[in-house]
Amino acid sequence: GKTFQGGNWNHLQAMLDIEAGEEILYVGDHLYADVLRSKRALGWRSCFIMPELPEEMRIFQSQLGLRSQIMELRKLRDELGSFADNLRKLFDQCVDDSVRA
Repeated sequence: GKTFQGGNWNHLQAMLDIEAGEEILYVGDHLYADVLRSKRALGWRSCFIMPELPEEMRIFQSQLGLRSQIMELRKLRDELGSFADNLRKLFDQCVDDSVRA
């Protein structure tokens, strides 16, 4: 293969005289402008370079404990919400029963 650098997609497709872009592998570092657009609009195969990935993975790994705590707190929140709903239903039943009596 050959490398094309510094131009735009119109110029490249015209230079290669191609209609379909499936023979082109586009490598970019901007998810929307490079990778998604080249794939959706042009039909090019695409490769995404993400220089931030190692740092993002390091941060993700270092925050696993916090993530676990957040998940546990969300579970407790949901349980408390269900408990509160049941208390409201019980209260409403008691009020209805006392009004009927």
